[in-house]
Amino acid sequence: MGKKFKPTESKVTLKLAIKRIHLLQQKKVNQVKNQKRAIATLLSNGKDESARIKVEQVIRDDFLCDAYEMLTLLCDLLLVRFQVLVSEKTCTEDILEAVATIIYVSKKLEVKELTILKSQFVLKYGKEFVLKHLQNKEKVVHEKIVQYLSIMIPEPRLVLQYLEEIAELHDVEWDPEIALPNLVRKVRPKIEPIQTMNFNQGNNQLSQMPMINNSNDLLFQQAMGTTQSLTMNDFNMNQNTMNQMQFQNMNNMNNMNNTNNMNVPMNMNKRKTQDLEFDNLSKRLDDLNKK
Repeated sequence: MGKKFKPTESKVTLKLAIKRIHLLQQKKVNQVKNQKRAIATLLSNGKDESARIKVEQVIRDDFLCDAYEMLTLLCDLLLVRFQVLVSEKTCTEDILEAVATIIYVSKKLEVKELTILKSQFVLKYGKEFVLKHLQNKEKVVHEKIVQYLSIMIPEPRLVLQYLEEIAELHDVEWDPEIALPNLVRKVRPKIEPIQTMNFNQGNNQLSQMPMINNSNDLLFQQAMGTTQSLTMNDFNMNQNTMNQMQFQNMNNMNNMNNTNNMNVPMNMNKRKTQDLEFDNLSKRLDDLNKK
């Protein structure tokens, strides 16, 4: 006689998994704190390249901590809805994301309770179901967890942000433009300043500008009261006229904004009232997704 799904054993294993994941998260958080302190020391000693390399591991560990927290919430959610898992023969939408995510991470995280749960899901839903979600073929695994557990090189923007925050947190005087100019150039490309015209300097600048005779300038010519080809020598607008035009444009923009705001509902994303425990778990997941 073949093995059968064991609800009691699965529920106990799920509770143990939550505790173990929480312990792993706390351990990793403490490691990250020590790593950041070591990076601050490197920055203060001028070892900027070493700090840049080490901070990439800190970023990955931070992502792992976030994945632990999201996974804990999904396990909590499955625990609250465990009766649905037991009573239904198929995996319903209410628990599908949690079940699929547990299956997916069982091969990526060294948590033996998750492996046991995966085996129980094989007995409950079948081997094909589990293999499908191990590879996330249907894309129902929690998107953020997939992202955080993926092997990737952190973006230069994120590396620079971490280094600046670490320096500030540990009171290290550190200028990234001096220490890591190549990294700064990747994140903050140099922008050439826009040249502006000073109308108070007379008509010298105006007379050097090209003739306005392009069809794209028709509206401008109509605004000036003529449809003839103009040169900037003919354009002798004083400062008061410019100010009046700017003031009128600002009024028009404000009127448009007010009209648009009247068409925006106050509560676009108002949810229906659900069980209080489900609401708390869902809210915490939403807060994590906004990070």
